[in-house]
Amino acid sequence: MIPIFDLHSDILIDISRTYTRTSHKSGKSLDEWQAIMKCGNVLGRVLSVWIEEVYKPGNTLKRALDLISIAKREIKRLNNAILVLNGKDLEKFGSNEGFYYVISLEGADPIYDDILLLDVFYNLGVRLITLTWSTRNFIADGVFESRTRGGLTRFGLELLERIKELGVIVDLSHISDFGFWDVIENFDGPVMASHSNSRTVHDNPRNLTDEQAKAIAERGGIVGLNVIPNFVGLNKDLESFMKHLEHFVDIIGIDHVAFGFDFVYYIYNDYKGLNGLSTERDLPKLISRLLENYTREEVEKVCWRNAISFIGSNLK
Repeated sequence: MIPIFDLHSDILIDISRTYTRTSHKSGKSLDEWQAIMKCGNVLGRVLSVWIEEVYKPGNTLKRALDLISIAKREIKRLNNAILVLNGKDLEKFGSNEGFYYVISLEGADPIYDDILLLDVFYNLGVRLITLTWSTRNFIADGVFESRTRGGLTRFGLELLERIKELGVIVDLSHISDFGFWDVIENFDGPVMASHSNSRTVHDNPRNLTDEQAKAIAERGGIVGLNVIPNFVGLNKDLESFMKHLEHFVDIIGIDHVAFGFDFVYYIYNDYKGLNGLSTERDLPKLISRLLENYTREEVEKVCWRNAISFIGSNLK
């Protein structure tokens, strides 16, 4: 089966439940998650450090540090788990029994307005940064703040300079349209959108316009497709997901398309996922569907080669 590298996963939220006595849900350890990932041959993931609303604003930094500590402890505990810190760490992806993980800040809220904290997070292993979640922070406006027409702040511009110096990859999912174009204009380092679909296929502010997708591709970046039903739209099923993939392949080329599934069935009660593509266990069906339209080489690009090439070539 073709291996998969998933550009966006919140499993740290679930794993953290094994470390706290206050959670109302029982979580799984990383090795238990790897058994689930193996069902879909997901051999690599970007581990998102996403801060739930209950921790904002006062405990944002504390929660981020806790999640990173948990990630590193779990990875170190397992012989077959690899923390990716540079491109060389990805060279054996898919050729051995290893699982590969990149740590990402999903929303730079834990940095507040202190640029030195970026260095702290880098030293702790963070290699990707989503500048905003969907709301406003000290760096920029998220997509939920579109009424204000706000882009990057002055601090956001300063942070981008340090991001480039460190060699961190910028993730443009969740940022406002004005913030998106501010980054494109003022930052010449690597950019991607880890978990965003097509706004042409389904008009949702979390999705990318054709112009945005093309701007990412022109910079050598990649776009990871997600399975959140509200972002997929149409009939909210596997075929609807394929419409987004096919559209992006048509307008930016297959070399710039990847997956950032954002499976969240383990986070929310009564969550109804995408019909036919709601968990890792459904991924063999997706692979079979892709092979109906594309060659095996093309499917491998979307499943893992594009992601590994982009991340591997841009991490110092």
